[in-house]
Amino acid sequence: MTKYIKIVSLLFAVSFGFSQLNAQKIKYGIDFTPGIAAAFVKATAPYNKYSQQEFNDSIQKQQNGIFSPGFGIHMIQKAGRYGELFIGLQYQVYGWGRTKTNLHFLDSIHSDVGKILQLSQTVEQDVRFSFMFHQIVVPIYRISTLRFNSMPTGMTLGVYYGGALHATFSKKATAQTIGFSAYGKKKFDLPSEKFQMLPFTISIQGGLKMSQLIGEELYFNFMPGFSIIPIPSKNSVERQFQYKLQAGIGVSKTFK
Repeated sequence: MTKYIKIVSLLFAVSFGFSQLNAQKIKYGIDFTPGIAAAFVKATAPYNKYSQQEFNDSIQKQQNGIFSPGFGIHMIQKAGRYGELFIGLQYQVYGWGRTKTNLHFLDSIHSDVGKILQLSQTVEQDVRFSFMFHQIVVPIYRISTLRFNSMPTGMTLGVYYGGALHATFSKKATAQTIGFSAYGKKKFDLPSEKFQMLPFTISIQGGLKMSQLIGEELYFNFMPGFSIIPIPSKNSVERQFQYKLQAGIGVSKTFK
């Protein structure tokens, strides 16, 4: 029930934003946003200052990005002579990966999985963890056009900056063994309830926007950029600062 309340609230926020805009010359479109997401991870209590530093050192060197796709719809409204307002409704994936390398006999795979009970002298034994958060996102950007003496016909270039409202509706954590199996398995689902997500989070976003006219009032958009969610989740031993590098591609059609 809570998930549906989050989604309805986001849809209401988008509808309210649309109602505040002038309906003259609005671009509507669709977009696909592949990206790489990762995280800064910091240890909190119950570690003391010595074990906390050891914990931080061990995981920061093992952070990995994960492929994090997204897609959605957007609306672009002219805002002044050299500006635009971008409002969207998107599905996005955030998260991060982590790898434990060179594990040995009786090393812990994970507290919810167990230990390595098979001795191997020849095969490197690693475990790759993946933490994924599926979200409904409402991005709101201000786009400022960059002005040059000469540009290709039909092309505009600008910078966008703003933020987004996020609501997490699903989360998943897995562990994948590499070079060995444990308890007859190679992949384990980890209890994702350990990551207590905040009901709503706000990210900071920015980047470049290139738009090219490809038809009558039809535009191709390319938007490489980044997003940062300061503190989206926390539990008793870790706090995550997630970030994502992304490159949105899509098309927009102008309606008058």
